[in-house]
Amino acid sequence: MARIPYDEDEEGQPAKRQKTAPAPEDLSKGSIVLFYGDKRGIVRDAYVPLDEFWVAEEKTGQLVRDVDGEVVPFKATDLRIVPGTQEALPTKVAGTAARVLIVGTEVQMVQCLDHFGAPDAEERRDPQQLLALPCQSCRCGPYCARFDPFRREMCNIEVCPICHVANEGLDANLVDLAKNLRPDIHVKVRAFHLKQAIEQVGPDLNKLDGYFCLAALTLPFGQQDIKASTGWEKRWRSEVRCQIDLGVSAEAAHAQGDNSPEDTAKRALKEYCNVTLSEKLWDESVQLGIRKEAGVDIPLKYWDGPDAKVFVIMLPASSTSTISDGTLHFFSGGASVAAARPAPSRGVGGNSSQQLIGGKTASEWRDDQSQFSHLPKLPKGWIRIKSKSSAEVYFYNIETSKSQFDIPCPEGWTKHVSKSTNKTYYFHARKKTSLFEYPSDAN
Repeated sequence: MARIPYDEDEEGQPAKRQKTAPAPEDLSKGSIVLFYGDKRGIVRDAYVPLDEFWVAEEKTGQLVRDVDGEVVPFKATDLRIVPGTQEALPTKVAGTAARVLIVGTEVQMVQCLDHFGAPDAEERRDPQQLLALPCQSCRCGPYCARFDPFRREMCNIEVCPICHVANEGLDANLVDLAKNLRPDIHVKVRAFHLKQAIEQVGPDLNKLDGYFCLAALTLPFGQQDIKASTGWEKRWRSEVRCQIDLGVSAEAAHAQGDNSPEDTAKRALKEYCNVTLSEKLWDESVQLGIRKEAGVDIPLKYWDGPDAKVFVIMLPASSTSTISDGTLHFFSGGASVAAARPAPSRGVGGNSSQQLIGGKTASEWRDDQSQFSHLPKLPKGWIRIKSKSSAEVYFYNIETSKSQFDIPCPEGWTKHVSKSTNKTYYFHARKKTSLFEYPSDAN
């Protein structure tokens, strides 16, 4: 067995490292350990009941792999905890952190954004800004890597839909603030815990037409905050949460008084977004009913390793809200998620053009299409609408009340994606013609 070397303590003196192997319950995500005798690493994933741990090299951040490229599953007996690093880890309780993702309609998102207010561009806060991202845009591009909390870059910003929408909604002043907080590194927008949520929730999230994800933007910790921390927390602030991170709606660590991860999630939502939900909206049977009516299979919750539980809450379009003691509170209301989609008005003649969408009626949007005159002409009956909450342009058919984010094709044309190049092209079967540009013969 290789000799376990000495390390230096905080005063620069040699400090003997732990000789005895830890028990599985002594290790958790973020533990700084020795592996292969004297190599230093960080536990990236801890499967305590299985006594299996994935370790990343501390210098490179890369997972330890064998000669075949497979991740090495270490046992607790294969590792040694580096002394002086474990005290910075959170107390081991069932679920040391909780997060919550709120999915709601445009009206509900506007309420949340208006209540939260404009972002502070002078001082770092958690969170710095709230964003409402269309569920149909909550996906990554074909060249994006899977979520990895230790990677500074996971997405190709140029082609990643979620990064593109986030950059569009980001207050430009926050970029300058982020650069001032970390002038030593290159800072940009990174899809972080929201990216993880999208992967965990699955593709049905993109089927929610008219629904949005409430996301929180956080900025990197400043150098003073980094210097004021120690151990793993110092590394976490310096090397992990060092970008303009797009997260879920709210997150918080377990605190005294929280009897369950759900209690932590409720507190997080109130502290982060200044929003609370009625107990009925937290009820699993109610949440399952909302999903069933929406026709989607979305999990109620998922775990991020053994320490963080994430709750996915859908707000029914019929929910009501009130502001009390400075907090926006949502009640369950009646049953109907269908109202999230544009629906014909019951006014005179059932004229759907009098329906209020994006802050205007459809007829008002139809008369205000000059702002989109530089864009390709649309087929008959289709107009462009700019979302009030996200400023993203989507398409609406006045005759059918159908809305979508993909540009509608002229009659006879269909949209395809090349399997070899991943490029989008348009094909007309009768004319046997294909184009890479949007067809110009819309009428």
